[in-house]
Amino acid sequence: MIHPLAGADPATLFGLLARHRVDAAHLPRLGLVLAIVLLRQPFSLAERVWIGRPPPPGQPPVFVVGHWRSGTTFLYELLSRDPGFAWLGPVAAGLPWDMLLMARLLRPLLERAVPKGRAIDRVPVTPHSPQEDEFALANMQGLSFLHGLSFPRHLAQEFRRGVFFDGATPAEVARWTEAMRLLVAKLSLAQGDRRALIKNPAHTARIALLAEMFPGAKFVHVHRNPFTVFQSMRRFHARLAPMLALQRADDAAVDSVILETYRRMMEALIVQSAALPPDQFAELSFEDLEREPLAALGGVYDRLGLPGFAQARPRFQAHLDARRDHVKNRWDLTPEVVDLVTAHWRPYLDRWRYAAPS
Repeated sequence: MIHPLAGADPATLFGLLARHRVDAAHLPRLGLVLAIVLLRQPFSLAERVWIGRPPPPGQPPVFVVGHWRSGTTFLYELLSRDPGFAWLGPVAAGLPWDMLLMARLLRPLLERAVPKGRAIDRVPVTPHSPQEDEFALANMQGLSFLHGLSFPRHLAQEFRRGVFFDGATPAEVARWTEAMRLLVAKLSLAQGDRRALIKNPAHTARIALLAEMFPGAKFVHVHRNPFTVFQSMRRFHARLAPMLALQRADDAAVDSVILETYRRMMEALIVQSAALPPDQFAELSFEDLEREPLAALGGVYDRLGLPGFAQARPRFQAHLDARRDHVKNRWDLTPEVVDLVTAHWRPYLDRWRYAAPS
């Protein structure tokens, strides 16, 4: 757990370092990252030669989307209990170039390094917990919002590039799509012909591109009270910045990045999802999912025409029972937050009928 970029290839790492300066205090950490990246290269090259150009997946993926802190992890972990899905575990997500060879050989050692819980919300993490594909994508090419957390003086720029591809060249977007295709193909190789289940908040703004890349792909959008999302996102940045930053953070930019990213992400979601056939897009609220999880989940299966709900239902229930004692973060809603969120996100408060929680 030195830094997530220890799983990168040299081109990705050196490309980032060419754009961003690392503060002197973080140079020893960067040295360890660089050493790991270079030591991994023989294994990464062997894996590339071994798999060649893997075939595309037999079934189009299912994507779980929604803004960060909207309940995407809860839905993703619940869906992952269905044995018909394949998904990325922590080791594969952190080592996408080595997930089929070196990661398997060193799995017992690597799994001991997996943290016991997420820093932002205390959700338990095990070596078998499903993870976001953004961690893998950030190690495979240069477009990722995670690079903004590593280089927070350029937080806004990297979020715009990594989520919306603002200012990205056609070659950079092509590398992103190539990395995405390769990752899904490797996931299929690793876990058989099961349908890939992928969760990534950043994909909320990429539905049209992903639907073009994977014809027939299905999307599940989960939304949550925006007042809660805003306050939780402040905590998200405050907790992750010390863990990932390789330079001094600029805290002043955080609120503006949260406000802008949510608005643009929801605009993209609304427009792009409207172009999908009815059986390729389902939407639900986190509040309904939390209150009646099996009923909400059954509605998603029905809407998308997914098989296997009845067979997987006991597994869903077992997961819910295991999470029963999880304590969510609590927030004190201030008048400043109410005014800020209302002013910037009013269309989405109205669309999903949210009010400020008491």
